Amino acid sequence: MEIVLIALLVYASGIYTGVSYEHTKQLETEKIVADVRQAGQESAATEIAKIEIKQSTIVQPVVETIRSEIKYRDCKHDDATVKRINEALTGK
Repeated sequence: MEIVLIALLVYASGIYTGVSYEHTKQLETEKIVADVRQAGQESAATEIAKIEIKQSTIVQPVVETIRSEIKYRDCKHDDATVKRINEALTGK
């Protein structure tokens, strides 16, 4: 009878130890996943913050065209520049 009782206690202790071990492994895995998720979010936020928004719709082509003309009385917009100006004004 004592042998059976000892065997049951050893078995129950083993089960408890195994459950504790698996629970600890699960908690460690969840912590690793949370740390990786946090690092990924911080990395993405850092890279997104580096993005510079620049608006250069038609300013550069128009400035280049105007600067290429030495005499201001002869300075006229070519067809492409007029088209860009109209698109900028209408928002299309």
